[in-house]
Amino acid sequence: MKIYENLYTLKTLPILNTLIFFFGEILFPLSFNILSFFY
Repeated sequence: MKIYENLYTLKTLPILNTLIFFFGEILFPLSFNILSFFY
């Protein structure tokens, strides 16, 4: 049972990492640029 849980986390970790990377690298500067555009 423990091995299956480890495999599941190994499968889902790259997805989480890409999501965090996407939010951090693309959406945050984009929203920051929009905010600075208004101010």
